Amino acid sequence: HYHNSIKNIIINKINNLTLKVDSIKKRHGLHKAKYILKNHHDKFLRIKNNITSFRLKSFLTSKLEKYQMLSKNLFKSADLSLKNHRNKINYIENIINSYNPENVMKKGYSIVYKGKKVIKDTITLTSDEIITIKFHKGKINAKTLNDDN
Repeated sequence: HYHNSIKNIIINKINNLTLKVDSIKKRHGLHKAKYILKNHHDKFLRIKNNITSFRLKSFLTSKLEKYQMLSKNLFKSADLSLKNHRNKINYIENIINSYNPENVMKKGYSIVYKGKKVIKDTITLTSDEIITIKFHKGKINAKTLNDDN
């Protein structure tokens, strides 16, 4: 009788503790842990099986070829851009040089000064004034005459 009584107490205790463990599993989502771990383990095995040395080498080779192509295109694009900028600079430099007074005077033009002021027309000049005529090479002083016309 004592033996059965102790046995029943132990069985009841085990059942109560089993119910508590099940209740805790359900409350904290621990019942899902087994499935989550199995799912991750399956994913890991699929990835591990897919990564062979041939596939890895093939993947790396394709990435290297893509990198080399992009690098080549980048250098071509940079070179073309640099050439375009050089052409624009040369064009602007030619325009600037064409407006440089020294280059204009090389073509036979000269600059007339009265003192330090550039003379742009004869209205500002009177008879017997000293002017300076600057040529590409050198300069001379001159005296204005009366225009009888």
